[in-house]
Amino acid sequence: MEQSSKSLSRSGGHSLSAKRLKCRRSICCVISRQRDKWLSKAEADRLLEAEIDEHARLFIMLALYTGVRFGVILSLTWQQVDLVSGVINFGRGTGNKGRAIVPMVPDLHAAMRIAVGIRTTDSVIEYRDKYVKSIKTGFHMSVTRAGLGHVTPHSLRHTCATWLMMKGMPFEMVAKFLGNSVEMIERVYGHHSPDWLRRAAEALSGLSDSPEFSVPTGPESLSARFRKT
Repeated sequence: MEQSSKSLSRSGGHSLSAKRLKCRRSICCVISRQRDKWLSKAEADRLLEAEIDEHARLFIMLALYTGVRFGVILSLTWQQVDLVSGVINFGRGTGNKGRAIVPMVPDLHAAMRIAVGIRTTDSVIEYRDKYVKSIKTGFHMSVTRAGLGHVTPHSLRHTCATWLMMKGMPFEMVAKFLGNSVEMIERVYGHHSPDWLRRAAEALSGLSDSPEFSVPTGPESLSARFRKT
């Protein structure tokens, strides 16, 4: 009887462990999908056109059009912005988190010109005459008003990288723009590049013209090859 109870206990324990493992895997999959979230152009337009605070809108534009991490954007000062040349110097990063001197797209450049004219502090992102330490509340409100799903500030950096890859930009150029290594860009974003798989397909197609890499094209060719061996 005791042995039977122990067996049932073990069985129940195994079942519970399996359920916990399955739950953990499901949570990991959800987190992974959330981290990989990127916005379409239409979704980005909805976010920027929503009725949101101007400091949040400027933050979103900076994140979308520079791909810089949100902490770096919050610490950005007007001394780092060259409105004449149209570039932003994000300074030097630490460790493997590089930064870059990024040119501004026309829409961002125009928004920055307006912002500098009404600024009250040295911080680019300010709210009620104060430096913004956290964008969490304002960003969440912006996402909610735009009617989007789970979007985080990191999603905007991911969006920027994805858009660049989808436009066919070289890995090296995207890596320089985002302040990452080429290996990281290829590993994480390479599948968005229209040339990524095309190069592999072209490499394989070239093999068919080489005698040493000839491949049977049908049953007759296959049987002929076996007769030779």
